[in-house]
Amino acid sequence: MNNKLLYLALFSVSFFWGTSFALVKIGLSLSGQVEFVFSRLFVSACIFAIFLCFLRKSINIKIAPAHYKDFFILSIIGITTYYPIQTLGVNLTTTIHSALIMATSPIICSLFILYAEKIFPKKIFSGILLAFSGVGLIILTSSKTSLELPYMFWGDILLLINSIAWAYFSLRGRQIMTHYHPFVCMAYIFIWGTILLLPLMLVFNAFQPLVFNFFQPPNFSLLGILVYLGIFSSVYSYFIWYKAINTIGAVKTSVFMYLNPLISTITGAFFLSESLAITTMIGGACILCGVYLVNKNK
Repeated sequence: MNNKLLYLALFSVSFFWGTSFALVKIGLSLSGQVEFVFSRLFVSACIFAIFLCFLRKSINIKIAPAHYKDFFILSIIGITTYYPIQTLGVNLTTTIHSALIMATSPIICSLFILYAEKIFPKKIFSGILLAFSGVGLIILTSSKTSLELPYMFWGDILLLINSIAWAYFSLRGRQIMTHYHPFVCMAYIFIWGTILLLPLMLVFNAFQPLVFNFFQPPNFSLLGILVYLGIFSSVYSYFIWYKAINTIGAVKTSVFMYLNPLISTITGAFFLSESLAITTMIGGACILCGVYLVNKNK
């Protein structure tokens, strides 16, 4: 794949990730939360498993027993707890809030690295401070923004927790990905994470509605959303994202994350009739400028 095609593919990744927040909210109106999360992950895990079968002759897909613990922890953080918390957070807040708060993940990654290395360059620290000022503005004003979403504040908090978890997942995952192909790593993390979600399904008795719905006429809207999220927003997007990191570098690849909030705003307004508050615009500008400053001065 040449660079022009890769940049076009990265744009499509931004589109799939940017539209995913609105589709999650629509999907939750058609299904229970736990079974929706499991069904989405189950689709992704099955596709990843199929790809592993085809790739086993061309790349190493075996995991050394010494790394089982690492994959277990990454599966718990990046899949089993990450997606239920994200789904609940998205359901409680707006799509634009979801995209903007999740866009802080690179900032949190940088903060973890700077703390570990005990260095705080002024330019990078100013970007971090600017970004979190934007997050604070969005969260602190969210409870007064909409009567239709009375728990928006808690939705924003859950997404901020998710952003921190994803930053930790990215840093820890980077270490394990030096031993295996990134796509193989994500495949096993998705498969293990989906399996580890089974106890949550039992606790919430979520298998019963899944079995019941299996024998009902198919809801093609819900099936379309699950396929879209499971294949395009997960398997395809992760494959392109890590291929781009290996080809053009992490900094150039991360630039495409700036498109996610824009696409989320458009889809939220079009599909869900969401309005954009002035405080969200100001907070969003602070977040994106902060992420830009950090990436520029890395």
